[in-house]
Amino acid sequence: MKANGIGFRLPGEQWRLVHPPKGSSFMAVHTGEHPRFVPSLMVATGKLDPEKSLGQRADELVAESAAFGTGIELGPRDQLGQDRLFQSFVVTLGENEQAVRVAQLQTMVRFPPGGDGRHPVIVFSLAAETDRVGDLLDDYHAFIASASELPTASSNDPEVD
Repeated sequence: MKANGIGFRLPGEQWRLVHPPKGSSFMAVHTGEHPRFVPSLMVATGKLDPEKSLGQRADELVAESAAFGTGIELGPRDQLGQDRLFQSFVVTLGENEQAVRVAQLQTMVRFPPGGDGRHPVIVFSLAAETDRVGDLLDDYHAFIASASELPTASSNDPEVD
């Protein structure tokens, strides 16, 4: 697969491609029985102005997710060197007995600036119900580890190699 010049592989046959939502370059959902929330892997790409930090972009991503829920709980955030950041949080979707607690793991990678001075950024995300996220960690890590640059790619749409 590839999205915006970054190549990657799905972590197994239990994941299938779907059309990504606006603002994302790629999305795959987990097959199987998921009565309340279907786990997903997503890739979003963008540009980061030189004066903006990864932490500021991470704050924006949390706020965007919070807008869809009825509550948010911040988890760990770790700066992994100058150009990588990991964060996790839980968004509550719905209310009362209908509420679903969805954990979101995000790994952001910033690349050297382009000709416009802005840094390309890629965000890898896993979203799953809190009681399922532990079962999917290996898949999330394998998905991120499979990423590699494809310098000739120019499409924003994911493609199967």
